[in-house]
Amino acid sequence: MINEKNKNSRNFDHNSEVYNSYIEELVPVLTKLMNESHYNEAIEAINIFLNQNLKKEVQKNYLKDQLDMWKGLIFEEQKEYNKALCFYRSAYKSIQPCNELFFLNKKLGISRVLHKLGNNEEACKEIEQILDWQIYNSSIQLLASLEQYINILDNSTQDFPVKYKQLIVSLVKEFDVTLRDYNLSEFLGISQIIKEMSQKNREANRRYSLLFPQLRQENDRNQQVQLFQNYVTKEKVAYYRNLVAEQLNK
Repeated sequence: MINEKNKNSRNFDHNSEVYNSYIEELVPVLTKLMNESHYNEAIEAINIFLNQNLKKEVQKNYLKDQLDMWKGLIFEEQKEYNKALCFYRSAYKSIQPCNELFFLNKKLGISRVLHKLGNNEEACKEIEQILDWQIYNSSIQLLASLEQYINILDNSTQDFPVKYKQLIVSLVKEFDVTLRDYNLSEFLGISQIIKEMSQKNREANRRYSLLFPQLRQENDRNQQVQLFQNYVTKEKVAYYRNLVAEQLNK
């Protein structure tokens, strides 16, 4: 949903040694350390990786951006919000809106930390840029942005802008929600519908995650196809249903 002229985003070369090392080695280590709350070790792992690979990587700024994003997340988890904001903004400076997912995560990270620091006005502006510039390429990313937006507005005196109500209307069919159950002229109705969609998304994500362990346990190709077909038939959230339908067609 980014303008056509911006579609060529800056990324790692996915065939490069550095990219493979980042995805296959560093990301699992950081994920494990974060899950175990070993934050100092996670920062150390980032710094070691950066020192070892920065000279090899042609797109040095992008590599540093990725790792600054991790540092921001680590400090946010430690409730060191000012440090987190510094790293989110540091990475944000060199990345452009053409990289949809990366730019989206930056804006969400900055907004989240600003909200935790009590700066709701600036936090809202970050989300509004996501919505105004259409920095999302799926209903899931749009919903995540709206959910964060409504959480901020819940703790502020601002109203939900009328211009964004159509975004909610565009999502309800995707998440199998009935509009007539809500009053979109009231903030409470908007808040409730976004929270219901978010809950349905979490439930659908769990069902989607459970599908693949079942597939790995089944060696018979026909049975695998049947599992796919059963999922597509029963799943009511269109995003996940379409993902599986695409895989089934392949």
